[in-house]
Amino acid sequence: MTAGQLIEDSKKFIQAEEWDKAVVALHEAIKIDPKNMVARISLIRAYHIQGLDLKALYLCGFTLQIANHPIHLCQLYNFMGAIAVEIAKFSNSKMHYDQALEFFEQSWQNNQDDVIPIYNLLETNIISSRQLENQQEIYLEKAKHYSQELIVMLEQKKGNAANYAPTVYKQATAIFPKDAFWEEKLLYIKGLSDKYL
Repeated sequence: MTAGQLIEDSKKFIQAEEWDKAVVALHEAIKIDPKNMVARISLIRAYHIQGLDLKALYLCGFTLQIANHPIHLCQLYNFMGAIAVEIAKFSNSKMHYDQALEFFEQSWQNNQDDVIPIYNLLETNIISSRQLENQQEIYLEKAKHYSQELIVMLEQKKGNAANYAPTVYKQATAIFPKDAFWEEKLLYIKGLSDKYL
């Protein structure tokens, strides 16, 4: 069986939430083709979905050493940022929030056509402003900056922005602060999202 066939099998297992089988198939694919980024990133995703973040983080770090395509680097740093946010929520640590933001920034720098890292930068700064109240204004100012970057991407339909606009709007409704500035941004994002539906 080829690495490609094993990856296809793993997709079916993931869809059926048969995680153990998916992990086995992906491990086998990596044994056949150690530099296969699709297999590696799929395995990281499978670990992360199951909450096995230490395994996911270890594999991210190892995979970064052999990844060279900007899209793969973007995905890897994005996973690392997501894991750092989960750790930060438990530790309530500025260090972990800042580490998450660094990972998301690296993700965005590697692929500025991807709306996901820019939204994650926006959301993580808002979360940080709530969790670290003594730094609230600093994080909120950064969040405002990224909200503008996000809107520019949505306006220009840059990269995957049009596809993710409805998801961005849905997540933003839950996370944006309840004040005039953010309500105006939310309304504008809704208008852009409706246009793309």
